Amino acid sequence: MPEGDTLRRIALNLERALLEGRVSAFFSTSAALEAAALRQRLVGTRVLGCEARGKHLLIHFESGAALHTHLGLHGSWRLHSRATLPPRLERRARVALETDRVVAACLGRGTTVELLPPGGVARHPGLLRLGPDLLAPDFDAGEAGARLCRLPDEAIGVALLRQTVMAGIGNVYKSEVMFLCGVDPFAPVLRLDTATRQRLIGTARRLMQRNLGPGPRRTTSSPAQPLWVYRRAGHPCRKCGAIIRRAVQGEDRRSTYWCPRCQAAAAG
Repeated sequence: MPEGDTLRRIALNLERALLEGRVSAFFSTSAALEAAALRQRLVGTRVLGCEARGKHLLIHFESGAALHTHLGLHGSWRLHSRATLPPRLERRARVALETDRVVAACLGRGTTVELLPPGGVARHPGLLRLGPDLLAPDFDAGEAGARLCRLPDEAIGVALLRQTVMAGIGNVYKSEVMFLCGVDPFAPVLRLDTATRQRLIGTARRLMQRNLGPGPRRTTSSPAQPLWVYRRAGHPCRKCGAIIRRAVQGEDRRSTYWCPRCQAAAAG
């Protein structure tokens, strides 16, 4: 699933392509979404901006409406000129916007797409529940820490993925952050002191900010060895040589990777 840094890059690319463009066509595989666009007279309106909120993306229109997407595990946004438009795109796109310059299409099964009416962003339950956005200029680490403390009995490897705690972190950063902070992924939040919780939050923000630029994501200093533990189960730890392990955590059974020596309290 794309994490917050990826969504920020997508939002920037979309804004560069769509900003101030006037919508000349709107189509979707969802009849309900097309009907909503007709009701809100979306065709003919200008795009005012694109923004990422954690793993959510919003395209804002001058009418006050907003197109909200969440890409899930398999979704993506793609930009095409009319000359390079793939055949049968209208039958495959969850939603697509056309302006005089470009066609922006969102594809992928499991993608959430909805057209929010004016004022709908401020009332959206899912967006309202989000914790502080790790990549927002005004990110509140204290608030994120307070929200983390509301899950005292939850394993930290599960709690860090709660978007109600802090928005944008996903499975890659979760494992990498816990490794860099030397934290047992199975330890309950209550067992971690305030300094450790804040170190986890600060490291997550720093790593995601570092990966906002071009090039592949990495959490190490070596482009040839970009990640410390993620998807490296069975391989030696890059720091100590112990064998990296993998386990699933939480009701969603998300994979966690860790070093049993560097994260010494970890068991399993």
